[in-house]
Amino acid sequence: MVTATVSAQKYLNRNADEGFAKSLKTTDSTVTAIDSLITTSNEAGVVLVNVVGYSPATSDAVTGIKAYRYKVVNGTVTLGTVSDVSAIVTDSGLGTATFTISVVSNKIYLRVKGKAATTIYWRSVTQRKSIQKE
Repeated sequence: MVTATVSAQKYLNRNADEGFAKSLKTTDSTVTAIDSLITTSNEAGVVLVNVVGYSPATSDAVTGIKAYRYKVVNGTVTLGTVSDVSAIVTDSGLGTATFTISVVSNKIYLRVKGKAATTIYWRSVTQRKSIQKE
């Protein structure tokens, strides 16, 4: 029997770089948030997201790296084009398992989608470089 623990770690450097490592287990194809970034008004930045999903039962994986820019003007988040640093690759045994980046209610979300009746362990590392008006 495999036991999973959801964990989060945050680190902040003096130059306002942030990094977040998150873990999540999915057992179906429900779209689930693994990470979210809170933004502040009058802020701009770039984000790099690394995601790995792995099914120990089948040894199949989902991997990819995405980058995007964002800006927040008067509380409204605008997300730039999400670019592939390394395109999402999903092994055939995991069907349409994937991850997406979107904005909802002025938060930036990283969401994963697993596969029905399949346990997938996800790990994401998000790096953000930003600056905001004082």
